[in-house]
Amino acid sequence: MKRLLFFLANYRFRLAVIFLTIAISTFLYFGVATYQGLSVELPQLALGELRTAMLSVKGRIESRMEDGTELQTAANDVFSQALDRRFHARAYDRRGNVVASTSSLPGNPATFSAAMYGQEVESTLVVPPGNVRYLLTATPLRVRGEIVGAVELALSLQDVDRTLAVIYPRLVLGVILSVVAIFAAAMYVGGNLTRIIGELEVAARAIAQGHFDQRIVATSTDELGQLARTINYMASELQRLSAVRAEFLSKVSHELRTPLTIIKGFTVSMLREAASPTRRRQLEVVDSQVDHLTGLVEDLLDLSRLDAGTLRLRRELMDLVRISREAVDVTKPKAQMRDITINFRAGAPSIEALGDPHRVKQIIDNLLDNALKHTEPGGRVTVEVTARNSEAVIKVADTGLGIPRESLPYVFDRFYQVYSQRKAGAGLGLAVVKELTEAHGGRVEVESEFGVGSTFTVVLPIPASLK
Repeated sequence: MKRLLFFLANYRFRLAVIFLTIAISTFLYFGVATYQGLSVELPQLALGELRTAMLSVKGRIESRMEDGTELQTAANDVFSQALDRRFHARAYDRRGNVVASTSSLPGNPATFSAAMYGQEVESTLVVPPGNVRYLLTATPLRVRGEIVGAVELALSLQDVDRTLAVIYPRLVLGVILSVVAIFAAAMYVGGNLTRIIGELEVAARAIAQGHFDQRIVATSTDELGQLARTINYMASELQRLSAVRAEFLSKVSHELRTPLTIIKGFTVSMLREAASPTRRRQLEVVDSQVDHLTGLVEDLLDLSRLDAGTLRLRRELMDLVRISREAVDVTKPKAQMRDITINFRAGAPSIEALGDPHRVKQIIDNLLDNALKHTEPGGRVTVEVTARNSEAVIKVADTGLGIPRESLPYVFDRFYQVYSQRKAGAGLGLAVVKELTEAHGGRVEVESEFGVGSTFTVVLPIPASLK
């Protein structure tokens, strides 16, 4: 059902349906109009031919009778000498008796009666078997102004009906073939369009995700080709700007590390020598802010190294349970100061994987730091490490503020802050988590309910040799 709905919503199908609708409407209109026109026009042509023949026959018979020839002789002579064999002719005297005839068709008394009253009558006669149609016309014969009889002519419409019978299936076949051809052409054109649009969409999504080396092969010179070249130009400019940004961040971060290290050293030294409690509190504030700035600088350096591909991971056997427990133990004092409970659970005494222990611990530290920032006093943070199939799973759940649904797609973006008014950092911690996790070949996921809490899940692959 989903595939059917997807196909029905497909641009290619909709384009084909539009073309098909236009084609069917157009060909049906012209087909029906043509057939109806021929159905009317062909009998009219036959009727015109019948009228012409009647004028000729009537004139010849009346002319012979004015010269003294009897009706029967005049009619027989005209029928035999001047009448096309396709016509059926019959002559009546004034009493209604047939005096000359070339026709085996049944007579029509009403036609004769009308003619004897001076009327010219036209009608259609259907003769069994076969229900062959005939056009029939009758006219009075006058000699010196007096009606002396009538003449009747009939012309078969069998040729007309045969022509219409041949034309009808050909018109229907023509409509069907035309519709099929147009549908196939529309599907082909639509397929090319959807393929090109699909390539543009894939490239645009890749560029939106930061893959600025993505390029589209633009072979055409039309609007779509121009659009592809424009996207390629945009990607190259974004790639250049990204490189400039990464270089700038790297240089700034390196430049900041030295003064921060010096300030840290002097602060630690002054803390040892500080005698006044007020002085000591002031230095502790400075020391904590230096640590905060140092963390930001390290995050910036890590991101710039990841962008440049220069971050080197140590691949070694590591125990995720031990690393996670150590991260929790280090964080507990900070959590206790904020009246937040931290729980730790493990699905096994030891869960091993290959990776960089220092970087994995950095991932967990960042997730714990994020959880503490967004959990109110009295709340709870839970760290759980489990193994499922060929993956190791580290979950960090909190009972904090939660994340609005509209913000979930952006929580791992750099410098993005869900609650910017809380001044809870620069928005780099989760970006580092995502980059480091993917560098290990894993993935990070988030589930959250606003006002209830959030759960961040880091999934790392376990090599087959460690299962």
